[in-house]
Amino acid sequence: MNDEQRLFKYIIRNFDISIRPVWNASSVVNVYMGLTLTHIFNIDERNQVLTLNVWVEQNWHDERIRWNPIEFGNISKLTVGKKYLWTPDIVLYNKSSSLSPNFQ
Repeated sequence: MNDEQRLFKYIIRNFDISIRPVWNASSVVNVYMGLTLTHIFNIDERNQVLTLNVWVEQNWHDERIRWNPIEFGNISKLTVGKKYLWTPDIVLYNKSSSLSPNFQ
């Protein structure tokens, strides 16, 4: 098993994605959002509907995810799948139709 695999197993051990990423339950989680317009598909002026494609980025600090890089081959950053992380409950408001099947 390589250092990245060991680190991944270390991070997800006893990790509950339903719990907010803070040690103190009264602390807030600041979520920073970015939205990048990638494509305008259609502008329907009559019905006031804009159909577009956007890239949504969300960033926050998870206090529970920490490790000593020296113990894991000096790895200081690790990318993991969404299913292993707490994610904020942020939804689109005032949408005209269902979301793309790729939006989760």
